[in-house]
Amino acid sequence: MYSFIHLLARLLNKILVFAVAFLIAACTDDIEKLKLSKAEVVRVQELQNPFGENYVRFNVPGEEQQVLLGLKECNVYRAKFTQSVVTEWIPEKTLNVFYPMWSACSRESLKHDGQYVRLSFCKTPIGAGGGCGGGGGDFRSINGKDWQFLGANSKWENFVARNNSDN
Repeated sequence: MYSFIHLLARLLNKILVFAVAFLIAACTDDIEKLKLSKAEVVRVQELQNPFGENYVRFNVPGEEQQVLLGLKECNVYRAKFTQSVVTEWIPEKTLNVFYPMWSACSRESLKHDGQYVRLSFCKTPIGAGGGCGGGGGDFRSINGKDWQFLGANSKWENFVARNNSDN
């Protein structure tokens, strides 16, 4: 009787080892199929930061999710997240002010100094002789939503978006 139980235990042990090995091999194949191709890796990296150095990531006190802002062609963008991964960049309409003349972005900078997000850009009207007549200036924000601009008197003033009915 002892030998029969011993033989049965060894047989069950072999079946169990074979089943575990089979399941591991099957799972490994599925996991390997989930690897990103080189093109997909590039796409994910570009989606996480398509702005180069004009990109900031910071925490706002009292908010769980970090804020990610980017600046490209004098337009500010805010990251949209799904499960802590950037899935889309949404134009931040607050600072994208309408200007009636065609203009080109001639200067832009976005930095975080530990307290404020600091933004500087210049839209130069095409054919108008230069300068920042097409919009721009120096801005700052603690949370990336409420902005102040550096006024002519070199004092920070609250920025109220004009010509944006969505805000």
